Amino acid sequence: MQQTRSLRPHPPAGTSAGLLAFACLLLLIWAGSGCAPLQREKPPVSSQEASSTWASFWSRQEGTPSLPGASLQGSLNIFTPEQKRRITFELWGNLPTPLRLHLRAGIGATISIWEIRRDRILIFSHRDNRAYIAENTAQATATMGLQLPFSLPRMTQLLTGNWKGLLWREYERFEVLPGGKYAFYPRDNQRIGRVILDRKARIVALSGDRPHEWHLERKDLTSRKGYVLSQRMELTTERDEELILRIKEFQPRSDPWPEADLRLDLPPDTMVRSLGSFDSGSGEQ
Repeated sequence: MQQTRSLRPHPPAGTSAGLLAFACLLLLIWAGSGCAPLQREKPPVSSQEASSTWASFWSRQEGTPSLPGASLQGSLNIFTPEQKRRITFELWGNLPTPLRLHLRAGIGATISIWEIRRDRILIFSHRDNRAYIAENTAQATATMGLQLPFSLPRMTQLLTGNWKGLLWREYERFEVLPGGKYAFYPRDNQRIGRVILDRKARIVALSGDRPHEWHLERKDLTSRKGYVLSQRMELTTERDEELILRIKEFQPRSDPWPEADLRLDLPPDTMVRSLGSFDSGSGEQ
């Protein structure tokens, strides 16, 4: 039988070798350009964006009038190596002072009543019918086994969202954090050494190292009459202390509290003593 000859045309001589050489050349070019997949470069964050966030925060502060008076109610969970307890509080007064503070146990029994003035703190204990005079916050909070990074008047500013006089106006540098947040650092040594703002220019965290390293987170943020408040604050320190503070009610006042509502009148038979000197090393009174 005669073999049928294929009608398909044969490539001219040298064509296969040319195609192979061309393919090798393409491979070499592709390899030289890098085998990693192309990635879209993230646009650099300009200092103007960080500056705008910081400016927005202070613009809101300047646009919010100072409170002549306010009242707060909430609870405080205290965790230290020596204790674990929960107390409730009522705080009211004319900011920053004078203030009245009532502390109660979880069952509602009164623990102590405080009258907080600029130059002294008077604490009355119902349990032993005694009053104690402290010269500053360090002395007063030592009775609770605590060393707070702020004085009680400044803590009240923090609770009511008033950062004037509490936070520095100028920052030295900033850091970009996940979630559209910025961390800002002061130009010199300050009690607050780091501030974190979210994308809405609200303070969500603070940290510092006086009188020891501490970190404060502001959670469940809400606005009330122009004030950005935190309904939950968590303070941790390098001394294995943790405080969880919850604000249940905040009532701003348009006028100051009467002096009679702030003054603590002691029973006639009350024993009064001084808490004496207490060196916290914090410098915060």
